[in-house]
Amino acid sequence: GINTTRNISRAELQRHNKNTDAWTAIHGKVYNLTPYLIFHPGGEEVLQAAGKDGTKFFSTHLSIVLLFTLSFHSPAFTMDTHPWVKVEYILDCCLLGFLKD
Repeated sequence: GINTTRNISRAELQRHNKNTDAWTAIHGKVYNLTPYLIFHPGGEEVLQAAGKDGTKFFSTHLSIVLLFTLSFHSPAFTMDTHPWVKVEYILDCCLLGFLKD
C-alpha cells in the first residue's frame, strides 16, 4: 500500500501498460499490477486493463470468472452470497495513489 496520498494523472497511468510495468485504475484508485501478474489465475489476461481505467474490466471480468469457477465447484455460489470478494481488497498492497482527472 501507500503511506501518503499521491495523485496520478491519466497521462502517467497510460505510460504503465506493459507486462513489466503495469498500472490500472479501479474506482479512482491506481494500482501497480506488475507484482500481481504472477498470481493472477488468468495469467497476463489482466494486462487488458494496464495503462487505463480498469474499473469496468475488473467488475465485469472478475464477476464472470468467479461466478463460472465457483459455481462449477458450488452450484449455490453467486456474487450476492459472497460479497466479500473485492478487487480492491485483493490489490490493496499494490495501491499507488489516486487517479487525478
